[in-house]
Amino acid sequence: MGLLEGKRILVTGVLTDQSIAFHVARLAQEEGATVVLTSFGRVMGLTKRTNDRLPRPAPIVELDVTNTDDLAALADRVREHVDGLDGVLHSIGYAPEAALGGNFLNTQWEDVATAVQVSAYSLKALTVAARPLLGRGSSVVGLDFDASVAWPKYDWMGVAKAAFESTSRYLARDLGAEGIRVNLIAAGPIHTVAAKSIPGFEEFREVWSTRAPLTWDIDNPVPAAQACVALMSDWFPAVLVRHAKSDYPYGVADHDRPLNARGRRDAPFIGSWIRDHVEWPEQTEALVLVSTALRAQLTWQRAGNGLNDRWRSAPRRDEPRIYEASTRVLLGVIGEVPDVVRTLVLVGHNPGMLDVVATLGIDSPTYRAATVKFPTSAIAVLAGSQAWSSVAHGEASFTVEAFTVPRA
Repeated sequence: MGLLEGKRILVTGVLTDQSIAFHVARLAQEEGATVVLTSFGRVMGLTKRTNDRLPRPAPIVELDVTNTDDLAALADRVREHVDGLDGVLHSIGYAPEAALGGNFLNTQWEDVATAVQVSAYSLKALTVAARPLLGRGSSVVGLDFDASVAWPKYDWMGVAKAAFESTSRYLARDLGAEGIRVNLIAAGPIHTVAAKSIPGFEEFREVWSTRAPLTWDIDNPVPAAQACVALMSDWFPAVLVRHAKSDYPYGVADHDRPLNARGRRDAPFIGSWIRDHVEWPEQTEALVLVSTALRAQLTWQRAGNGLNDRWRSAPRRDEPRIYEASTRVLLGVIGEVPDVVRTLVLVGHNPGMLDVVATLGIDSPTYRAATVKFPTSAIAVLAGSQAWSSVAHGEASFTVEAFTVPRA
């Protein structure tokens, strides 16, 4: 089964087979999605020709994001092909020539307004137009370029990208309650049609090659496309486990309390539940973070009796910050997890486990059950497609897919 099996994805910005958007559409189809493209006006011919190079030609709907009639009609046009959307790719950007190339101080408002409307406001316009089709667990992904510095000759497009990034945060804030995720992928410089319109693009290339630790292939749009597909998937589940029931021996510090008899009996059932119910796809990475408190250490140790060999050999890190951690600290620990990690298990304590679910979870019956009481041995599975780093920034929202309390 592919990452996007059964999902319906709307992709904007497919112009040539070098477009990042083209590779998002291609990979989405290869991962099982039904894809709908958008285009308009003079570039429609380019989109149609490039569409023939996809694994399966996709339907194309008319959409100019500056045209209110097109935006109003988008949902109905898409419904002619699919009955809803699970993902939207925003791959749209434009600035007039006068707004680029070192002309920053002389650019007139009319040109600035065009750059901001097409390159930033359009994220809001597209998302709101698609909103009637988006349900819980759906994902809006935008293609960005680093706006934290002033790049050579990028000028007002850089300002528009900064507005684009801010727009994504406000959309995430307002749509999170509906279970709609909003994320951006900041790709490095890639040779695309859009790049050719930027004066001094080669200077970007020279600067980027000195800053990318793993080097950068300017002719390869696939890694950026893969990241977009990952964000549209149901990747990145976080499994929160409260330690099994502990004992209270006289004179023993809280950090060093062991499990009691019930805790020792229950812990293997935590492992067997994770083995049977938590998805960890082949060829992906997992990480287990365990509090250094003895009761958490013993919980995961005894859970191994119910795990399979793959789970028992999963990379593990003992994390002292989990013990007696505030919600902010726990979110920070999760936010430090490398994005190559597909599945995260965190073994900790209350009230931290309950507070993390309450902070990250989207309201549902399962969410409400997990936030009323999170007893010993409880397990909550949170699923979302945000990068782990977004958790630390408070920009992530997860569906609480499961909540259980395994007992012997």
